[in-house]
Amino acid sequence: MPPSLLQRLRTVLPFLIGAVTLGAAIWLLHGVFAHFRYHQLARELGRMSAHQLTFATGLSLLSYFALTGYDYWGLRHIGQALPYRRVAAVSFIAQSVAHSTGFAGLIGGGIRYRLYAAEGLSLADVVKVQLFFGVTFGLGLGTMIGGVLVIEPGIAAGLASLSEGAWRAIGGALLAAVLAYLIWSDRTRRELRLFGHSFPPTPLGLTTIQIVLAIVDIGAAAGCLWLLLPAGLHVSYPLLLGIFVLSTIAGVISHVPGGLGVFDGAVLLLLSPADQQLTAVVGALIAYRGVYYLLPLTLGGLLLMVFELRRAFGQALLPLADAGRLLSSLAPSVAATLVFVAGLVLLASGATPAIHSRMAELARLVPEALIETSHLLGSLIGVGLLILARGLARRLRLAWRLTLVLLPVGAAASLLKGFDWEEATVLALFLLLLAPCGREFYRRASLLDERFGWRWTLAVVAGLLATLWLLLFAFRHIEYADQLWWQVALHADAPRALRATLAATVVALLFAGWHLLRPSRALPSLAGAAELAEAERIVRDSPSAAAHLALTGDKALLFDRGRQAFVMYAVHGRSWIAMGPPVGPRELWPELLWDFRDLVDRNAGRAVFYEVSARDLPPLLDLGLHPSKFGEIAYIDLAGFSLAGRRRADLRNARSRAEREGTTFEVLEGERLVAALPELRLVSDQWLVERGTREKRFSLGFFDEGYLARTPVAVARNEGRIVAFANLWLAGGRQQVSIDLMRYGSAAPNCTMDFLFAEILLWAQQQGYRRFSLGMAVLSGLPAHRLAPLWSQVAGSIARHGARFYNFAGLRAYKEKFDPDWESVYVLTPSLGLAPALADAAALIAGGWSGLARR
Repeated sequence: MPPSLLQRLRTVLPFLIGAVTLGAAIWLLHGVFAHFRYHQLARELGRMSAHQLTFATGLSLLSYFALTGYDYWGLRHIGQALPYRRVAAVSFIAQSVAHSTGFAGLIGGGIRYRLYAAEGLSLADVVKVQLFFGVTFGLGLGTMIGGVLVIEPGIAAGLASLSEGAWRAIGGALLAAVLAYLIWSDRTRRELRLFGHSFPPTPLGLTTIQIVLAIVDIGAAAGCLWLLLPAGLHVSYPLLLGIFVLSTIAGVISHVPGGLGVFDGAVLLLLSPADQQLTAVVGALIAYRGVYYLLPLTLGGLLLMVFELRRAFGQALLPLADAGRLLSSLAPSVAATLVFVAGLVLLASGATPAIHSRMAELARLVPEALIETSHLLGSLIGVGLLILARGLARRLRLAWRLTLVLLPVGAAASLLKGFDWEEATVLALFLLLLAPCGREFYRRASLLDERFGWRWTLAVVAGLLATLWLLLFAFRHIEYADQLWWQVALHADAPRALRATLAATVVALLFAGWHLLRPSRALPSLAGAAELAEAERIVRDSPSAAAHLALTGDKALLFDRGRQAFVMYAVHGRSWIAMGPPVGPRELWPELLWDFRDLVDRNAGRAVFYEVSARDLPPLLDLGLHPSKFGEIAYIDLAGFSLAGRRRADLRNARSRAEREGTTFEVLEGERLVAALPELRLVSDQWLVERGTREKRFSLGFFDEGYLARTPVAVARNEGRIVAFANLWLAGGRQQVSIDLMRYGSAAPNCTMDFLFAEILLWAQQQGYRRFSLGMAVLSGLPAHRLAPLWSQVAGSIARHGARFYNFAGLRAYKEKFDPDWESVYVLTPSLGLAPALADAAALIAGGWSGLARR
């Protein structure tokens, strides 16, 4: 298999695993809830005391805490130790999902590979960790089952018709097997080979830790169920522990997701509760499912979403266990996730029945119209938070401010629609987390102009569909009728839910079709005298002659923090177009490039780099921009240049003729140049008038006294008057020379420009410069193959058929006479932004859209 294909599979496989596991989690939640009616579930859970649920949740967390130890010690054992907080996050995600699935080892291993790969672990490392996990759980389970069967063999009598002696013998055999493993691990020094991988032996101390961790894990999980059982059942913890372990084995063997039905049936079979207690035991099992499976699964899904956001958008999230840093500098991706969850909470609340006892108390305090309005408002705020979450992920200041308004209003609506203090508490907590994080949301852009990617659109659609499913589930006992839409009563839960869900869906659809507002951007100011002076110092040392374009004064300059390098750029429309790569030492480029990218992102713009050579591409590609070939630049090697030979005959003859007519060559600098500027202005104005054109900008210089005074100017004089000139860009280290403006007046003899050009080449050669840049041949050198990129085919067609507007072929042919070396030049844009970027660049060069209509 070709390496490129393998590389693609490595890239795609983790995302497929992530998508499958997330989809499986959603499917499992549906499978769990499908077994119960909403009111039955609410009634059974309502009988649980707060103390029961609190302590049961604590034991559930203790069990998952022990599970993180499986991963932590497994990684240390294979020599891939990681900080505990990272391991804990990965382990919790893997087990919260794997516990609820069939084939938990495969699912858990897949998720571990997905997340540990980001920490640099290989597939072989993850396989070893997963095997260590399985061995740890097996040792604990074997120890506990063996102990239970030896001490209380009668517990298993309901599973099979075996005598207590037989069950006790099975228990003893299991304990003997565990003891044998302990002895083997203490004495062996040979590595174990399984599935082509070598596994180091576990020392006795580590094996003991494995058993302890597994006992804590299983014991805490059993304790969680034991606390939720009705007090009248009178079952001891040791007895329940035995029943739990045996039921867990039955669920694991079945490979049914979460052991659903199998585990529950085994518990009911072994407990054999009386008929009057059966409902209470079923309620305890429902609560256990919620506390030990659903709650961790939800939290694990949230954490998995955070990991996926970090992978997809490339944003470095804060350590998940560091609550202090989370409060001080909450990462936008995490903030977006929290707000998205808050929106789902409000939508789910609006689609489900209220607690009637609370409604009765609430009706005594507030009018019924306020209750109806608050219910509708809560769902509208919910969908609003789903939309704002995207803005938070994009660091929009407006999204942060609106969120700070909607969260407290949503909390108030939750209280006024049904005294749902739980939802209000969650929203208030999220508000406290977001309030101090204003500096993280700095982009000045319109929220309505933000483009929703397919991932985020899918998430919003999934949230709305889940709300609709919850509505149908909660009220499936009510037959639909058109009159439901208009019913208004204190306990008319279904009509309220219908109206709220419809209103939220309509708002989402309206927002999806809304494209009126544009981003509000603050255009950068052009470089002032002080900045131009700093830039001139850097330009003098630059090996690129084109760096002198920074001195024209028509661009903004973004300096690095040490002011040793800069990016020159201009803005047109949404395009923030940098002219060439950064100017300055290359080691400063990466940070400066990201500063520019961040500036563009902060203003919701489109980052573009115009005329970048192939050798300068690598650091710019790191920005995620797409290069498109735009032409080629011709360079003359001055070391081997000469006017001799047939190919130089025209240039040589023109030079000789001009000299006979009294034309002289001179390079002006300093005071002599300043004194000659009025003459140069006269020549330039004549040149513009004769051609019926006006000054170009951005990628070309224009006549400006301040700009010309910063560069040497080569002049041709005839009878003592300047009749032609060209300003020279001299690169640092005598690397190259280039010409910007090259103009002649009405008094110049016919051969003046060829004379001036030949003299500049000879002068540069005498001064020791290595190369002379003839400038770019636009749309030249693009591949013409039928399989070439679409842009190359379109540009090639323009070059072939657009001669009446621009002499593409003639310009290339003229430069070919000098036998130059050609170097490719690129434009870098977002993947779908080439056409608008080139249009904006053309407008900048022409001095505006009106300039495009002129020659």
